[in-house]
Amino acid sequence: MRGDKEAECLDFILQSVFYNKNGEIRRDFDGKSYLDVNEETFKKLWILYMDIPHETMFGLTEDDEIEVACALRKAKSNDNLNAFPDFVFDNGFIEHFQITSSKVTRKGSGQILKEKGFEREVKDKQDKFVEMCNETPSYDKVRSCVSTMKFPVHSYDYLVQSFTQNCEHHLESLHKYNGAKDIGIFLIENSETALTMTENIFVDWKDGMSHGDLREQQSFNCYRLSRDKNMLNYLYGLRDKLRYVIYVYVDLVYRKGGTGLEVFDCYEVKKFEIIKIENIPYLLKPVSYTHLTLPT
Repeated sequence: MRGDKEAECLDFILQSVFYNKNGEIRRDFDGKSYLDVNEETFKKLWILYMDIPHETMFGLTEDDEIEVACALRKAKSNDNLNAFPDFVFDNGFIEHFQITSSKVTRKGSGQILKEKGFEREVKDKQDKFVEMCNETPSYDKVRSCVSTMKFPVHSYDYLVQSFTQNCEHHLESLHKYNGAKDIGIFLIENSETALTMTENIFVDWKDGMSHGDLREQQSFNCYRLSRDKNMLNYLYGLRDKLRYVIYVYVDLVYRKGGTGLEVFDCYEVKKFEIIKIENIPYLLKPVSYTHLTLPT
């Protein structure tokens, strides 16, 4: 049954596209937003109502950008909460699902199961700690309650398995779906930060040979779908069923402290990529072989 996570994920995209950095909805010179105008006006004055960050679009032309925005602005939750797809609009659909790089069993994702178990353990431990403090109060000592969680094993193979199995499952539902399919969009969410990604641009390079300033190697503290040749090739095989994939992920950002010491602050930032499946062959040309590792 559909829950809040689907709506929250779509709302994140809507906020990113139709709102400015201050969290205010974009408006035209008459004070109207994308919610207040008809499609003809929106397509004519689209630049006033939306702004998809350039770095999030892969394989999209200006017309594609407008097409995606029109789909997003018209998307409504499916009246049948138990049926495919999650969101519909007049000429297409948006289907949301989550992927994981942990092992998936019949009970679900290893990461999610571990987190839920840890939350129960922490709550029980904190309740007992509070009860103990109330029963035996202390005014001259500092007391604390600490809990740690051991993460399950994560791997790229698990990620590929989760990605492809989820896609195939939802494609089966798409095959049975009798609604509009002109514009099919998979909204794929990855809320984990277990995998890092480093580009191996010198896989066939001669040992010890310099490369000048040809270009720098790319490295990420997260998994980027736009850089994975393997999964891009898989998605291209679905081009007759889907037009776009919107990939939502979490990036780890490290910030050096202002004390002059080697102190870093680490925080999570939610980001997204929009990929036009038909144009994936163009994206593959500048993408080199990528090596995925677990963070140390």
